[in-house]
Amino acid sequence: MKPRTLVYLTGESIRNLARNYWVSVGALLTITLCFLVVGVVSTLASNLALLARSVESQLKIVAFLDPTMDRTGLPRLSSSISDLPGVSQIRFISKEDALSKLRSELGTGVLDGLEGDNPLPDALEVTTVSALDIPQVAQKVKAYPGIVQLRYGDVELERLLSVTRVIRIVSLVLAVALGLVVIVIVGNTIRLAVFSRRHEIRIMKMVGATDFFIRWPFVIEGAILGLSGTGLALLGLWWVYRRGSEWAQGILPILPLLDSRVLMADLLPPLLLLGAMVGLIGSGMSVRRFLKA
Repeated sequence: MKPRTLVYLTGESIRNLARNYWVSVGALLTITLCFLVVGVVSTLASNLALLARSVESQLKIVAFLDPTMDRTGLPRLSSSISDLPGVSQIRFISKEDALSKLRSELGTGVLDGLEGDNPLPDALEVTTVSALDIPQVAQKVKAYPGIVQLRYGDVELERLLSVTRVIRIVSLVLAVALGLVVIVIVGNTIRLAVFSRRHEIRIMKMVGATDFFIRWPFVIEGAILGLSGTGLALLGLWWVYRRGSEWAQGILPILPLLDSRVLMADLLPPLLLLGAMVGLIGSGMSVRRFLKA
């Protein structure tokens, strides 16, 4: 298609939308509401995924060292553990640091007098690439000489991973199911808009217009309606989410929430593409039906 032809057909599509004002507005509102629901569910799913990642990132293996172990052997032990598959970081926590941290958590005066007889052992804090790597890495770390005890909450870890797994699966299923429902609703809305102008299509055929010049204005109209409705939905979602996230962070600062700009960067391309494709395909299929009649 030549650029001049595309410009002409686009202009004709915009004029047709303006001439059929109420039909266009009805289709636009339906598309906007449908994609607003998709955006809300996608926002919820994205933030649940962020919460799951945030919780998983805090899961670590703490390996307590033998009190009789010489600290000169620590660099070799740390290097050996850090070379294990699945290990991303390892940090030495001296018993002095552990006591200082415990004192700051419990308050001053609670553990005074223990500096000379510190009962806490030295430890290595092992961070894994993924929370799923923790059980396998823990078993390998446990076998090293000088490691007397591990703490990583194996039972709690399994429960937590099960919960985060369910969150991801449910979010994905909801997003896919809702996406399919929206495709059907928006597709039918576009078809109804085309159906309301079926006599216009027949008149154009009677006066000798080619299928190309009949079909493409409708196809472009569908793409414009899909893009516009999706854009309005995302604009409304961005405004509400930005206000809502600021309010939520003010009440609960520790709650991990996606930044509104990051969220829009994730949602904008796929939803705009989906809106345009649904409008384009829906209108194209509907016009083809009347062209064959």
